[in-house]
Amino acid sequence: MESHMQKKGHEVRLARKQRGWSAATLAQEAGVAPNTVSAIENGKPVRDGNMRKVLDALGIVPEQEAREEYPEAIELVRVMVGEALLVLPEKDRRELADAITRVVIRYGSEA
Repeated sequence: MESHMQKKGHEVRLARKQRGWSAATLAQEAGVAPNTVSAIENGKPVRDGNMRKVLDALGIVPEQEAREEYPEAIELVRVMVGEALLVLPEKDRRELADAITRVVIRYGSEA
């Protein structure tokens, strides 16, 4: 069975070839090293920021992938956070909401 990274690699290679781009051209368009494109296309892990640059250069929307791949995990986190916020005193609720916001902003900017 093909892994998530292998599927993404095939998708990237196909999109690149449909544009008539070489791997070097895609790397230049995305602002990443050529070995990053090679790693992605071969199903190897790369930094999220570099993956995002390559996907953006090709017009591939990663949010769709996340919604399709992880809906149960996302729903579980949403429910757990909601329940935690409901049982906390107001002061703690604000602190937790602020902490969650900081985490989302921090990790969202790395994606």
